[in-house]
Amino acid sequence: MTHLPDFCKGFILPRKQFEPAYLEAYRSGRLAEKVERVRAMLQRCRVCPRNCDLDRWNGQLGMCASGRYADVASYFPHFGEEDVLRGWRGSGTIFFGRCNLKCVFCLPPEAFVATDQGPLPIARIFEAGSDETPWHGGTVRFLDGRLHAWARHGAPVPITKAFRHPYEGELIWVKPYNCPPVLLTPNHEVFVVRVSDPDRPARLRADALSKGDYLIVPKRPIRGQDIVLDVASIIADAARPFRKSRRPRMAIEDLVPLLTQPLTSKELAGLTGYHPAYIRKLRGLWRNGGAWCMDMHQANTLVQEGERVRFKTEQRPGIPARLPLDESLAWLLGIYCAEGHVTAIRNRPNSYRIVFSFGRHESVLADRVADGLRRIFGVAPQLRWRRTTITVEIGKASLALLF
Repeated sequence: MTHLPDFCKGFILPRKQFEPAYLEAYRSGRLAEKVERVRAMLQRCRVCPRNCDLDRWNGQLGMCASGRYADVASYFPHFGEEDVLRGWRGSGTIFFGRCNLKCVFCLPPEAFVATDQGPLPIARIFEAGSDETPWHGGTVRFLDGRLHAWARHGAPVPITKAFRHPYEGELIWVKPYNCPPVLLTPNHEVFVVRVSDPDRPARLRADALSKGDYLIVPKRPIRGQDIVLDVASIIADAARPFRKSRRPRMAIEDLVPLLTQPLTSKELAGLTGYHPAYIRKLRGLWRNGGAWCMDMHQANTLVQEGERVRFKTEQRPGIPARLPLDESLAWLLGIYCAEGHVTAIRNRPNSYRIVFSFGRHESVLADRVADGLRRIFGVAPQLRWRRTTITVEIGKASLALLF
């Protein structure tokens, strides 16, 4: 006979004392009570989260297409777990037909999903699939894990399939504060916290939400890894072309007669004060039909100077080319979302200016922002006291476009 450790004696019973839970439920009468509760649920079916509200007991069919009696696909004893979990003769396993119990809800094709490739609309995820197959009045495509979505526990999970269904009916427009709006079918449930009971999250249908409810939004936790921002790649696409005139500094009516003379570039340079190379450029442009009198646009490319980066037309020094996303920088980014904005003048590539605006009673907050900009980016912001506000400002195109 095997002797069990003391800590196991409270959890393991001898076989003669063991009674399966379903037999105990039948003997005590609790099984009959469960049957009556399930029967009541079928009269306004809310067995699964779809909440069809149909009378399945009298033959009405919901999304699962199951009426009063469910279709059993197979049943058998299951031996896939430890003895203490499934018993020594296996646990009774039943597979139903039609409904697979994996209830999902419909979202419009433009709804975004957080993926490992950034936020993607459902329509784009569907297009990334292959082997389109008809399915329950709609179609399904298979992705086989080529794309991952961020789950509620903060880890990526593979997307195996994407579905497209026809839908006719109302959609609920939910706009959380400081978050993009979402469109949901009325029966789509979300987690909220109500002002009347702030300590108890509740799961409510979208059509039961009220203005003032707090929507619980999951966020992806980042643990055990340092994040470094590649500033150059972030602001590279934000560079706008600028207009640069080809018009020479001399008056055209004085320059054209000189270019027609049989003089060398060095001789013309002595007459005009230009460099001979610039004279040759002007003469070539003039021979091509006077295109040198037109304006042109040039790209305001990025310049890497050691560990700093700036735009070509921007004054030195630039800003750090790589920035660790630490608590100080994250705080500045959050303050910018709440109190910051960027101004610019059209066709002036260096006119970008970042401004943080505070009330006159928030001078401590303004000083903290100015100190953070100096310490993190090596710039010299200005504090301006206005009639009703204090602003922290700096005219730095690369910095403004980064924010």
